[in-house]
Amino acid sequence: MAILGTGLRRLADGTAVLDLAGELDMSTSAKFRGAVDRALHGGVVSRLRLDVARLTFVDSTGLGELVAARRAAEAADAVVVVANPGPFVLHLLRISGLADMLVGPSGVAPIERMRAAERKASRHGHGRPRATPQR
Repeated sequence: MAILGTGLRRLADGTAVLDLAGELDMSTSAKFRGAVDRALHGGVVSRLRLDVARLTFVDSTGLGELVAARRAAEAADAVVVVANPGPFVLHLLRISGLADMLVGPSGVAPIERMRAAERKASRHGHGRPRATPQR
């Protein structure tokens, strides 16, 4: 029997952090959906960070649940970030084509890269960052 542990933390910036441990598969998907629902509807949330550092197994149902979490977050006007994927989870996200959508090519979600660039630009008085041409 698979076990999925979930822990929920809320940060002052509107981020709900859902810490996941164990297995995300067909037998734990209902528990995951309930945890996502509680995270998104238990307060004002602009971002749902799924910390998957302690996930030991994910199957195709689990991958589908990550996509469903993204859709649920979008419906709640929030974004999902899959954080701290270990080699196994990152490999699954890459071969399934979900890495760019949920994590980003460098292991940091695209929205997180954009916000980091905006913070850096605002510290230097430049407003929003400009796109730089690729060489």
